[in-house]
Amino acid sequence: MTLSDIKKGVDRSDTFYYDALIMTYRIETSIVLLFLIFSGCFQKEIKPPVTYMEKPTEPLLINIVKTEDEKTKEKLTYMAFEIVEKLPLSIRIGQMIISYPPRFDSVKKYQIGGIILNQNFIKDTLSTNVMIEEYNKQSLIPLFFAIDQEGGKVNRLKHIEGYGKTPSAKELGNSFRERELLEYAYTTGITMRKLGVNLNMAPSLDLSGSEEALMYIQERSLGSEPAVVKKKADILIDGYRAGGVLVFAKHYPGYSDVGINSDVSVAYFNFPAIKMVKNFNLFVSLSHKIDGVIMSSIIYEDFDSVPALFSKEIIDLIRVSNKDILVMTDDLYAPSLRILEKDNLSMITTKAFIAGNDILLVMWDIKIPILIEAIKKTLSVEPELEAQINTSVVRILLSKERVYPGLMEKLHNAWVKKATSQK
Repeated sequence: MTLSDIKKGVDRSDTFYYDALIMTYRIETSIVLLFLIFSGCFQKEIKPPVTYMEKPTEPLLINIVKTEDEKTKEKLTYMAFEIVEKLPLSIRIGQMIISYPPRFDSVKKYQIGGIILNQNFIKDTLSTNVMIEEYNKQSLIPLFFAIDQEGGKVNRLKHIEGYGKTPSAKELGNSFRERELLEYAYTTGITMRKLGVNLNMAPSLDLSGSEEALMYIQERSLGSEPAVVKKKADILIDGYRAGGVLVFAKHYPGYSDVGINSDVSVAYFNFPAIKMVKNFNLFVSLSHKIDGVIMSSIIYEDFDSVPALFSKEIIDLIRVSNKDILVMTDDLYAPSLRILEKDNLSMITTKAFIAGNDILLVMWDIKIPILIEAIKKTLSVEPELEAQINTSVVRILLSKERVYPGLMEKLHNAWVKKATSQK
């Protein structure tokens, strides 16, 4: 029984019985969700029970030895928090914004965190290098330079030699062997880094098999079976990251077989909740390997009444498995969101910010000031949310350290040590 079945089959005049059924349904759905999370994703972490000792003859000493990686991460995290404490609020807010290519002086003025490029801005290696270098000259903190190189119809490298035609996600999922997948992703990552691009908004983890589904029609899905898609995506992620780029998977918690473009029209997930849970579980199972997720703007009525990128509950769930993962909205100026919020970009931004998105994506650079002012206005009413900004910027800086090695040391010297020496 689905939620729609309940709505059709129960007389609404019997309010108590109707509400009870709805509550029961939501509880059952939540139980399924939690069961899948903990049984499917975390069972590898279960340790054998410690032998019971009734009266130990000597004190128990537990010495947790940290690896070099853990020590380094702990040190970088501490440095990041110190840096964030010194950064002006305007710069911290700017770091949370990724925009379609703005003017160079806009980057200098607003100190945004990153830029998303498409094939119109990537004509060849030399001109792309020059453009990216000029953007970074305007910024106090080096930028994310992102593309969504999914392949097939979503090919941002089409003007680069060897990438005029690239395999779609469907082809990668159906025809490529493991070694071929790894080589393809690694070579693509290397090519991106040579251009100066450091973030790939791919792969798509949307499980899709229906011939009427948008992701199936556009060949942007690796497949419909979770185990098969996980294996393929796992290899692609390894290849992209080995090539030197950050990986943001899309569209969390799963586009699945939705048939319309949720950027253009208001879209609802009208399938049994278990279908969404399977896709969600796929994201969670790979969350330790990816750097971030791109949010879906679909409304999953069984879990919330708002688009996923406005849902704090849905965003919080991905952080159960990886507290450091970056969460990025899809385009905040998308027609579907403007339809829902009556063209009020300020309200769209506020809802996305409060929900817990770390990065706000806007595909029209002229709208950047609206995003900044919306966050400032929200803080004037809810000042406690500044802590959320700080946490987001720490996540952003830690990710930037991966593509700009030594960045944290430079920022720490410039903002923390310099401030201390001037006292």
